Amino acid sequence: MPPEAGPVITVVHFRMWFEDCNTLRFDYDFFGGYFMGNRKVPFMDVPDFFPAPVPIHETYKRIAINCPLCTNQF
Repeated sequence: MPPEAGPVITVVHFRMWFEDCNTLRFDYDFFGGYFMGNRKVPFMDVPDFFPAPVPIHETYKRIAINCPLCTNQF
């Protein structure tokens, strides 16, 4: 990115939900970057660049709280 482009605003749009008690899911459908000097409106104007291709899907699973190897238990 050229230094004269100025600061960058990076925006994402996503949906998040619990699939069940142990699973959290994120689905990203927009990921764009805007140079502030261009006076574009995020989510309204076409971004100046795309930091990563979409869609992006992330899934997180709950981990066990009790660990047989840990000395401190919750």
